[in-house]
Amino acid sequence: MSIFRAYDIRGVYPNELNEESALRIGHACGLWFKNRSQSPKIAVGGDTRNTTHILRRALINGLIKSGVNVVDVGTVTTPMLYFSVYNYGLNGGIQITASHNPPEWNGFKICKEEAITISDSSGIKEIEELTKHSIQNRNGSVSEKNIENDYINFILSTVRIEKPIKVVIDAGNSVNGLFAPHIFTKAGCEVVKLYCEPDGNFPNHIPNPEDKSNMKDLQKKVLETGADLGIAYDGDGDRVGFVDEKGKIIPGTCVFVALIKELVKPGDKVVYDIACSSMIEETIKSLRGIGVVSRTGHSFIHEKNKEVEAIVSGEASGHYYFKTTHFCEDAFFASLKIAEIMSKNDMKASDLIIPMYKYEMRKVPMENRFEFVENLKNKFSEKYKILTIDGVKIFLENGWVLVRPSNTEPIIKIIWEGKTEEDSDVLKEFIRNNIYPRI
Repeated sequence: MSIFRAYDIRGVYPNELNEESALRIGHACGLWFKNRSQSPKIAVGGDTRNTTHILRRALINGLIKSGVNVVDVGTVTTPMLYFSVYNYGLNGGIQITASHNPPEWNGFKICKEEAITISDSSGIKEIEELTKHSIQNRNGSVSEKNIENDYINFILSTVRIEKPIKVVIDAGNSVNGLFAPHIFTKAGCEVVKLYCEPDGNFPNHIPNPEDKSNMKDLQKKVLETGADLGIAYDGDGDRVGFVDEKGKIIPGTCVFVALIKELVKPGDKVVYDIACSSMIEETIKSLRGIGVVSRTGHSFIHEKNKEVEAIVSGEASGHYYFKTTHFCEDAFFASLKIAEIMSKNDMKASDLIIPMYKYEMRKVPMENRFEFVENLKNKFSEKYKILTIDGVKIFLENGWVLVRPSNTEPIIKIIWEGKTEEDSDVLKEFIRNNIYPRI
């Protein structure tokens, strides 16, 4: 599989991604940005993976050789990189990260002006082609900028913790540990640190809150310390998961519902990805908001957010986006906002958990996943109401079934939701008989 994915560049070091490829990618990105602006200023940041500093040097070298002016913002989360672009009016940015992937992986997330990330349809394929160009030497420049204080002051200016709460922060030994405890302390919370020392080997668990097995230590620590809330970040700080005071994981749907209820007023638009629970659309409608469905993936959500000026947006995977953060996802802002909701309403974290529909997902290995899903579109298009903006979503009397090909690995995701356990069982039987027999 190519390292150029649907909405980022990602590969294993050094076989797929190394200094030479980073140099070429930097040069290609520089050429791409120069096609958009005569003298672009591009922010470069990176996480705390073991290879990030190596790839950073090569990437910046490539950008300079293309004639671009680089603003090196140092070791930051991905949302902090976005902040540097939209706050200082830069022409784009590149974050060196592989998010929640295992330690041997690394990659690049690229955004253009106003911190709108690019996808395969809006720039990544063009950059891939530009890597074939010969390396030039146009003598760009590089300067360093510490954005930490500006970012923290901005984030803290947007939230207010009225009643101090005790939080456990699990950074998963990622870059988030450098910032999250400090931000929450300044916000007035009591902070218990868990795995907040950066270590690119991720010795305790992979920083991926979507996988429940990575949340076990956080659940234990919340109970041990009597904390009000547990917070777990992914590897680059654009996704977040939560644990309540009873040590139970708060489903992402409940988090999104809480954010919508807090922020949405009549007429406001909310973008949500195709894999979200029907409860999201129902919540939006109950507040007389306007729901807008999107393809899964941060690049697609960013573009849709900007297009419709969404007040808040989210994905089933735990990405939460806000108009306040210039339509970008920001896990620090999202987690502070949840703490704010609890504080001002005198709520417990467990109060956020509401009765949910029966939502299930399976990952199925499949090499010919795109062809498989295309065939399903043809199969179901005449008999059922379907949505095909991202895979195929089939609407049935008992709920819905979504089959979408992964953009980052050779699998398909089969997701279904019914309002009851019995509805879910009917949908599962439908999947076995019509889509994939071994669910």
